[in-house]
Formats: sequence, C-alpha cells, structure tokens
Amino acid sequence: MIGSNSGGTEGPPGPQGPPGPTAVSSDPDNLAILGTDNLLLVPNKYAFKGVVDGSDALQGNVAEYKTTENVTGVAMNANVPLAICTLPLPPGCWEIWGACDFTVASVEVETQAGAPIQPNQLGSSISVTPDSLPTDQELILGTGVMNLIYSPLAPGQRQVLTTGQCRSNSTDPIDLYLVAQIGLGNANVKGYISARRVR
Repeated sequence: MIGSNSGGTEGPPGPQGPPGPTAVSSDPDNLAILGTDNLLLVPNKYAFKGVVDGSDALQGNVAEYKTTENVTGVAMNANVPLAICTLPLPPGCWEIWGACDFTVASVEVETQAGAPIQPNQLGSSISVTPDSLPTDQELILGTGVMNLIYSPLAPGQRQVLTTGQCRSNSTDPIDLYLVAQIGLGNANVKGYISARRVR
C-alpha cells in the first residue's frame, strides 16, 4: 500500500526585508547604488557610448581630461633640462602625453676634425621629477616617456617634438612635468602636457 504525506506544520514567517526601490535615481552621472539611496539603478548611458554635445566628463569619471600649457616659453641653456609646465593629477589611472616647441636662439657650433657638427640634440619628455629627464627605470616601466632627436637647427628655426605617451596610476595626488633639453646653444621652449583618465 502506498502511503501519503500531508507535510509538516508551516513555520512562522521570517522578518520582513527592506523595501524595494520606489523611483528611478535622478543622479545625472554616477547614478544610484542600491543600498545607499534605495532608488532603482539605471545604467549610465555615457559609460557605454560617446557624447555628441561637446560636454566634458565630470571630475572623477572615466574620460576626465586635464591639460596645462606654457605659451610664453622658458629660456634654456645647453644640457640643462628644465620643466616647461606642470600638471597636477588627482589619484587614478591616467594616460599622459605632451609636446615641446623649440625655437633656437643661438647655436654654439662645435667642430670635429675641422668640420662643424651640425645636428643639435633636442629632448622632449614627461617626468615625475622637476627639471630632470626621466630615468632609464621610469622609461622601462612606462611611468615616464622621452623623445630625442638630432636636428640641424639654425638660430631662429623652430622644431615641435612630441613626448610620446605614458601612464600614471597613483593612489595619491601627483605632479607630472613636461621637461625639455637642448644639446647645443640655447633656445626658448613652449609646450603643453595633457592627461585622460582611463579607469
């Protein structure tokens, strides 16, 4: 004979959970996080596609952009690296790049075996140290970047030299420097340094 089981006695009800969302978050940027404002989390459209209204990403958000420039210039002597401008960055992961604009004021022409040495070495870099080119270790680790060329510039001639791109990923605020150097004579150097928050 097959028996039947009518089940046990139903236990008492458990405690009531917290109320669910009752409205859509109106935060225009980072939107709601469940458990903090009890509003329905709606994905931020700007996190998934670009904008077409010319607006900037808000501070602290991915795609935040910072830049600074020196349009007056710095007078430089041969083989003395100098900071052209400084970019303060808040904590985060950033991609950084820049450029130096050299205008040669004079060239001390060196000679070798009676012939003039024409090429002049120009350096454009991003460094974590003011008035210093990045170290070999910083270049290898990608925390600094440098571009060196030999250019036969005469007095009054101009050369724009990009730095290349590097990364900063710091838990603390940090200052980054656009640093330039000229090998012969002296020059006036302008430039800019820019950064984009990538995460």
